[in-house]
Amino acid sequence: MVKRETVYDFAERCLHIIAGTILIAISINMFFKPNNIVVGGVSGLGILMENLWGIKVSVVNVAFNIPLLFVALKFMGKGYVAGTVAATMLFSAMLEALNFVPQIKGDFLLASVFGGIIDGIGIGLVLKGRGSTGGVDLISVLVHKVKREIPVSIIMLAINSAIIAAGMFVFGINKGMYAIITVFISSKVRNMVTSGLVISKMAVIVSDKSDIIAWEIMQNLHRGVTFLDGKGAYTGSEKNVLLCVFSQKETVALADIVKKNDPKSFIIITDARLVLGSGFKNIEKDDIF
Repeated sequence: MVKRETVYDFAERCLHIIAGTILIAISINMFFKPNNIVVGGVSGLGILMENLWGIKVSVVNVAFNIPLLFVALKFMGKGYVAGTVAATMLFSAMLEALNFVPQIKGDFLLASVFGGIIDGIGIGLVLKGRGSTGGVDLISVLVHKVKREIPVSIIMLAINSAIIAAGMFVFGINKGMYAIITVFISSKVRNMVTSGLVISKMAVIVSDKSDIIAWEIMQNLHRGVTFLDGKGAYTGSEKNVLLCVFSQKETVALADIVKKNDPKSFIIITDARLVLGSGFKNIEKDDIF
């Protein structure tokens, strides 16, 4: 049975979206627009159009999204479109309401770094609220609906790269490079907000002594271990594959356990940015974002 969203959960999501749109609007009005840093997306397109033809970023945002939302109504459903309309209108309203914020001009590196941080936090909060301000995200999803073989991430990258390239053409290569710095910082901060600051690790271990290794991990690190059925493609031999998630500080200790018990083992350790369940985030609290 699917758990229904409570009034508290809905209010929390709304607060995330409101706070996120405020921060995105601040990053644009305080850092990006005064320094002509075109960071991609509809806001970047708006900065270009405001500089060239005097059309406000807020107006570009609404005008760009209206036709897309009519198309989205057919493919995405009323619920998605209603949420996107609300977030889009709120974002444009915040761009106008927060025009009074002080503008940081001249220091492009400062604007890129702090603008990227604030923008990343804002986008992360909107995502935590399961919201969307439309724009390039919406275009990418719609194109993917038609061209399933093209991933959404590739479509977004192509569109944002074209907008940044246009910014380079209008404002110069230096501004374009600052825009790339901003996008990089914003994406990293956004991931921190949505996935958390603590990055867990995941290990996949292939060994003939999997029982001993699993027992020692559970005894010494107090971490759960899962046995997966594995079969060597070359040898055809059956063996247990261990799956274990642990904290970053336990990486060396886990590697030492594996090396000590089976120097010939095969181990893969990778980042696990979001882990829900016992010993990590509480899955009952819907901590996915």
